[in-house]
Amino acid sequence: MAGVVPFLPEGRKGNPDPAGNVASDIFQLRAAALANDIMIYDGVVFKWTPGNFTAEAMDAPDDFVESDHKPLLVGAWKRQDAAKVRDAARSSELASPTGFTLVKHKRGEAGTFARTAAQMDRAGMFDNAVHVLHWISPDYDEAIRDWTIADSIDGTPALQKAALVAKNLQGGTVRLPFGLLPMKTTLDISGYPIALIGDPYAPMQAGSAGPACTLRWFGVARPMITVNTTNCSFEGFAMQNYGSATDAFDLVHSQHLYFNRLSFLPRKDSTRFSRSIFNLQNASMGYSMWKRQWFGSAAPKFMRIVNGTGGGTPMEICDRCVFETNAEMGPATVIWVDGEDFDSVLIHGNTFNQQENAELCIFDNRTNPAPVAGTGFSFYDNEIDIVSNNIANRPFRMVNIPNIAFYDNSVQGGAVGHIGELTNSRVVRFEGNYAMALSDTFWKVDATSRVDVGINYFVKGNTGGYVNNGAAQGLIVPPKVGNQVFLMLEAAVEPTFLIDLTNDRPRLVVIASEGDSTRGIKFPGQYFNLIIRNTASPLKNLACNRIEQWRMNGAIPVPNVGKQIALRFVWDGEKANEISRTSEIAV
Repeated sequence: MAGVVPFLPEGRKGNPDPAGNVASDIFQLRAAALANDIMIYDGVVFKWTPGNFTAEAMDAPDDFVESDHKPLLVGAWKRQDAAKVRDAARSSELASPTGFTLVKHKRGEAGTFARTAAQMDRAGMFDNAVHVLHWISPDYDEAIRDWTIADSIDGTPALQKAALVAKNLQGGTVRLPFGLLPMKTTLDISGYPIALIGDPYAPMQAGSAGPACTLRWFGVARPMITVNTTNCSFEGFAMQNYGSATDAFDLVHSQHLYFNRLSFLPRKDSTRFSRSIFNLQNASMGYSMWKRQWFGSAAPKFMRIVNGTGGGTPMEICDRCVFETNAEMGPATVIWVDGEDFDSVLIHGNTFNQQENAELCIFDNRTNPAPVAGTGFSFYDNEIDIVSNNIANRPFRMVNIPNIAFYDNSVQGGAVGHIGELTNSRVVRFEGNYAMALSDTFWKVDATSRVDVGINYFVKGNTGGYVNNGAAQGLIVPPKVGNQVFLMLEAAVEPTFLIDLTNDRPRLVVIASEGDSTRGIKFPGQYFNLIIRNTASPLKNLACNRIEQWRMNGAIPVPNVGKQIALRFVWDGEKANEISRTSEIAV
C-alpha cells in the first residue's frame, strides 16, 4: 500500500511514521533528533549508534552518516541493511588512496570504485578477468584521456597494476579497454604468466584503421613490454610508437609464448621501433607461436633472435600473417638470427609483400652463424610478392642449415635476382612451388650447398630456373668430397645431377649410401639423370666408383671441351642401370 513504511519490531523507541522518522533526503537524516533512535532513509533503516566512526564514514559515507548534533567521534547514523553495511575494520583497510572514484561515468563519493577493485584484489577473486579500468586514476573525469594508462590511483601505472594483480592470482587474464591507450612506462611481466587481451573478435586491421584496442608509446628509448617468464599469451590489440621505443616486446629467457591477432602497422605520424618488434634473447623463441600478425615495416626487424641455444625448441609463424615493406617506412627483416641455433622453424600460410624497392628479407642468419644453425627449417603454403628491381635483394640468406624444406609456395618477383642464397646448407625438399617473373635462378648456392629439386611449376621465359650453374634444367650440383662426387637418391621425384668438371684430376662418381660421409637413402624404382659437362680443360679420367653400384652400357664417355652428355638411370635395389645416353652436345 502506498505510504506504508517497513514494519519495526515492538519495543523500538519512537516507531517511525511519516511525520518524524522518515527522512526524504540526506539533510533531513543529518538533522534528525538523536532521541528518535531509528530513521528511515533511502528505503532502509538507519540507527543512531554511539562510537568513533570517522574512518568508516570516509570509506563508506552512504553507510555511516554524520549527525548535525554530534561529531563522528561520538557516533553516526548507521545503515542497518545487511546487503550494504560494510565491516568497519575491513573498510578502513581498503580506503581509496585518493579519496575519489568514478561511479557511473561521474565522480563518486570517496572510496567507492577504487575500494571495489581493492576488495577483489585482497580477496584474490575477480569476475572473469582483471580489467585495466579498475586501476585507472579517478582524477580524470572525461572518459579516458591523456595518460590514464600511465597514471593510476597509487602512482603505479594502471597497466602494470593490473598485471601485478593477475600475477598474484598465479596466472590471470588482464583485459585492455577499447580505444587509444597511451603508455610511457614499460609493462614488466615476470614470475607467474598472464594473458593480456584486447578484443579477440574485432577486425584486426582494415586498411590504416587498426584494432579496437591500440597501445601507443609516448615514452623514452625502452621496450613497451618486457617478458621474463613462460606460458604468456597476448591477443587482440595493436602497438604503435609515438615516442622512442626500442621494441614492442623484449623477451628474456621466455618460452611457450602465444601471440595472436596483433598489429604493428605504423601510421604516417608515428615512428619505427628502433630495434625490433620482438627482441628474443637467450633462447626465448622455443615452443612459441605467432598467428595472424600484421607487420607493416614498423621496425628494422620483426624478430631479432640473439644468443643462446634453442635446441629442441620449435617455433611457428602461421595463419595468414602479413609482412610488408614500403619506401616510406624502409626495408625490414622478418627473422634475423645472431649466434643462436634452433631445432625447428615452421613458417606457413602467410603473405610476404615487398613494395617500392624496400627490401623484405624473410630469414637472415649470416651474422655469427652457429656451426649447425638449424636442424629444421620448413617454409610452405606461403605467398611471396616482390616488386623490387634491386638484384641484390634476397628474401632468404641461410648459412649452416642442413635441412630446409621449401614447398607449395607461390613466388612472384621483379628483378630481385635470386630468391635464396645458401651457404653450407641443403634444401632437401623443393617441390610444388609456383614461380614467375624471376630475373635469375631461384637459389644461389655455394660449393658446399645443394638443392634436391622435385616437380615445380616455373613459368617459362620469365624465370632463370632453379639453381645457378645450369639451373635452367633444374639441375642438382652434387657435393664433392676429395676426388669423389656423391649422388643423393633419396628424393621422391626424378633428380638430375650436373657434374661440371673443369680440371684434369680424376673424379669418382659415387651413389651415396648410409656408410658414406654424405648419406643417401636409395629405393627400387628411383630414376635419375646424370649430365657430365666439360667447360674448361681436357679430362684425363672419369670413373664410377664401386663397380657393384653400376650397370653401364659401356665406359663412361668423357665430353670434349665445351660439350656435355646426359645419361638416364634407374636404381633396381642393387645397381644403377643405364637406360639411355645422349651424344655430345654444346654446353
